[in-house]
Amino acid sequence: MQRSCAPAVNSFQTINDYILGPGGDQVTEINGAGQWQHSNVFSAARLTATYDYNGGNGGLHFELADPLGTKRVQANIYGQIEMSWVSLPFGDALTPIVPPNPPSTADDATEHHFTQKERDSESNNDYFFARYYNSAIGRFTTPDWSAKEEPVPYAVFTDPQSLNLYAYVDNNPLIHVDADGHDDVRIVNEQTGAVTIIIPVRFKGRGATPERIHQIVNRVDNLSTGDNHTRILLIPTKKKFHGVLNKMDISAGPNAKMCGAAGECTNKVGGNKAHIDANKDGPNDAGPHEIMHFAGMNEGYETLPAGPNGERRTQPLPGYEDNVMGTRSGTQVNQQQLNDVNTNGTTKHCISDKGKITCN
Repeated sequence: MQRSCAPAVNSFQTINDYILGPGGDQVTEINGAGQWQHSNVFSAARLTATYDYNGGNGGLHFELADPLGTKRVQANIYGQIEMSWVSLPFGDALTPIVPPNPPSTADDATEHHFTQKERDSESNNDYFFARYYNSAIGRFTTPDWSAKEEPVPYAVFTDPQSLNLYAYVDNNPLIHVDADGHDDVRIVNEQTGAVTIIIPVRFKGRGATPERIHQIVNRVDNLSTGDNHTRILLIPTKKKFHGVLNKMDISAGPNAKMCGAAGECTNKVGGNKAHIDANKDGPNDAGPHEIMHFAGMNEGYETLPAGPNGERRTQPLPGYEDNVMGTRSGTQVNQQQLNDVNTNGTTKHCISDKGKITCN
C-alpha cells in the first residue's frame, strides 16, 4: 500500500509552514491557514531581529543574545525592553521575564532561544537541523550520525566524552555550541549555490575565556567576503566537523618553538595548530588572522626592518589595508583569498542537498 505525505491525499492538515534561507535557517513562518506569523532577520549567521504581526501590535523586534547566541533580551524599535529570558547552561529551565508595564509590542516574537535554535512548543525540543535536542536532560534525542558510515561518528578516541553519541558539546555548554547537530569545511548548497566556509576550532589555554572566544567568533563571522553568496563561520567545538578540527592555543607569551621571532602563528597555511599570545588582549588580537590561515589564506602583509628596539614591524600589502590578512584590525577578505580556500589542498569540499551534507 502506498502512503503519501501530501495533505490532499491523506487528509492531514499542516500546523505551520516554513520558508528557509540558504543555510537552512527559518526565515518565515506561516500558519496552517496560510497567514504570515513572523520573519527572522539573520546577519553573519546570527539572529538579529524579527518582524511579527501579533494581532496588529507587532512590528520589528531586536534580539539581543549572549556570547553563545542564546536570546536573552528582546527590544522594540524604540529601545524599550519587551521581554527577557533566563535559563540554565544546557538551555533548560528557560523562563521569560516580563518587565513592569511592558510596551504594547511585547511578545515572544520568535521561538528561537537556546543558541538561536527553534524550540518546538509541543515537545519542548530544540531543532538542530540534523536532529532534535532535549534541554531538560542535556542530550540529543537520537545518536549522532554522518553521511559517511562510521562506527562512532565524529569521535576523538583520546577524548572519552566524544564517545557518547547523545551528548551535547562534550558536556561543556558554557563555551561551546553545536552548529547543526553534528560535530575547514566548504559547503555548497546545491539548490541555491550559496557557499559556507566553516572553520571548526578547539580553543585551549588559560587565555581561552568565554569572552575572548566570543570576541574572536564575532570578528570572524562578521568578516565581509564581498560576495553575497559566501559567508564564513567559526565554530568553537571539541568535536571534529566532518573529520576536520583545528586547535588554537591562547596562553601567555610567544611560542618561539613553533612561531620563531613572530611569537604568534599557525603551523602552516592550511595547517591545524595555532598560537596567539594571551598578553596581547583586546579587540584586535591575532585570533581571526591565524584562523584564516586554517582555511588556507596567505599573508597579506610584508615584513619591515626591525624597529629601534628590535621589535618586529609589518605593513599591509597594497589593497590589504582593511583585510584581516594584512592587519589585525581588518574586517574583510577578498575574492582571491576565497579562491585560495577553494583550491587549498587541505579544504574539505561538501555539498548540501535538501539538508543532507556529503563530503569528498
